[in-house]
Amino acid sequence: MCGNNHSYKDIMDYLNSKGYKTKTGKNFTRNSFFEILRNEKYIGTYVYSKEDYDGFAKKRNYHRKKKDKKDMIYIENGVPAILDQATWDKAQLRIEKYKHLPRNIANSHYYILTGLLFCA
Repeated sequence: MCGNNHSYKDIMDYLNSKGYKTKTGKNFTRNSFFEILRNEKYIGTYVYSKEDYDGFAKKRNYHRKKKDKKDMIYIENGVPAILDQATWDKAQLRIEKYKHLPRNIANSHYYILTGLLFCA
């Protein structure tokens, strides 16, 4: 769906309407897609030692910086690929394109008083 220029909201609404859930059993949100779209397993690359752990019950600490790429182990074709490289590259370009845009511009909505009015 990402390759067909559907928005995160379109994909989210579709998945939730079909009853699909995230790995934690919750409904999909816009933020659900960040790690999914960055996961290299979809193109068959297994990445070992990607995240730092806080040492407490082996829970992931997402507030810490990820390790440098040179400290990670990449195994090409380590898992079965479900996406081809071209589709993966297209999705990564789209993520980068919209990454730093303000939300109203990224969604093609422009509001006259954006940046001038603030909630108390």
